[in-house]
Order: sequence, then structure tokens, then C-alpha cells
Amino acid sequence: MNLVMHGDGSTNVHRASSLLRPGEWPEMARQNVPFGSMDVVITNPPFGDEVRVDDAHVLSQYQLAEWGTENRRAMMPAEQLFMETGMNLLKPGGFLGVVIPDGVLNNPGLAFLRDWLLRRSKIVASIDLPTKTFGRNKGVNNPSVLIVQKFTHQEYLDAKKSIIDTSGEVFMRAPIASGIDKRGNTVLLRHPNGEYILNQDGARVLDDQISMVSQAYEDWLVAAS
Repeated sequence: MNLVMHGDGSTNVHRASSLLRPGEWPEMARQNVPFGSMDVVITNPPFGDEVRVDDAHVLSQYQLAEWGTENRRAMMPAEQLFMETGMNLLKPGGFLGVVIPDGVLNNPGLAFLRDWLLRRSKIVASIDLPTKTFGRNKGVNNPSVLIVQKFTHQEYLDAKKSIIDTSGEVFMRAPIASGIDKRGNTVLLRHPNGEYILNQDGARVLDDQISMVSQAYEDWLVAAS
């Protein structure tokens, strides 16, 4: 609707099930959004017990369903499959930014997923979001943002031989405030005496550290170079 109001309601806007392969998408989506064509993919996929995928036809299309196990998995959380779809959409050297549950990064039972990902991409940034970030819409309680860069073709071939460059640094942040409390109420910055902190325009300031991460990343890039 936002695109329509700005006079661009049809260009490159498509509806398709990204759990399926492009061969099962509507023709226009299949033609305009082919695998391996994107420089950047940004996604906040649905996650949780209510969006687990147990369709054998869908799972048969995913490497992750059989990676690191002798028997194909009969059920997988949707967010794990969306990570593979995101990687498939990227060009070599493209970037994937995805909101994921923390468990993807640290759950021992998901080591297979991390192994699959690290054989196809290098980690650029990992941002551990506050637990209250999605409190207003009852989203995941322990969210993170993961940014990876897909390997070039040569890097992928090297990774298949277990030749992976691990010397690069990873940007990491863990903001502790997202501007809302656990009930979804707005949280504003206050002085020790309880008075609201005001910006230069005299407006109250949201207690939101997430908004500072992008600047911290830019500063980190400059320092790293």
C-alpha cells in the first residue's frame, strides 16, 4: 500500500511462498526473482512452534533437512528454512540480514545449521537484541540479527575442502533497551531525579539503544580499515 501511495504499486512487487522453490511460484515472480540474483536479502521470517514445517514435499527441497543427519528431518522450524532460501536468492558475495532466535547461534542441537551456514558464508555481524524488542506483537523472546556474506564461487569450493578463512573480525553488539517494556509500553529516558530527558527540540527521548547500532557499525568499519 505504501508503494501504491507513492506511485509504484506494481514494479517488482510479487507474492509467492518463499518456502517453495521458484519453479512453483507464479510466473512473474519466477521470472523477476530468480535464485542467485540478489545483492542483498533482508528478512524477518515467522518463527515459533506454530510455524513449523512438516510437509514432506517442502522439506525435500532443502539441503538443511538432511544436513548433518542420516535420516531426512520430518519437521523443521520455518526460520531455518528461510535462511536457506535467503542464501539461495543471493549472488555470490551478496549479503543476508535475518532476524533469528538466539538458539540458532548457541543451541547445541542446531550445530548442523551453523555448520551449513559457515560453509557457505562468512559472518559479518551478530546483534543480540533486547528480549522486549518484539514485545508488542508477541514475537520471539530472544531475538538476534545475523548478517552474513555469501561466499564467492571459489570460496565455496575451498570450503567444500574445509579451507575456510577464519581471520576476519565480526561486528558484535548487545543493546539492552528497545524503547518498550515487557508489556509493550513505551519507555523514555529519564534523569536520576525522574525528570524526562529532552532532545534539542524539547521532545522526550526514547530509551532505544538499537537505533545506535548502525552508527556503531560504521565506526567499527572505519576503525577496522
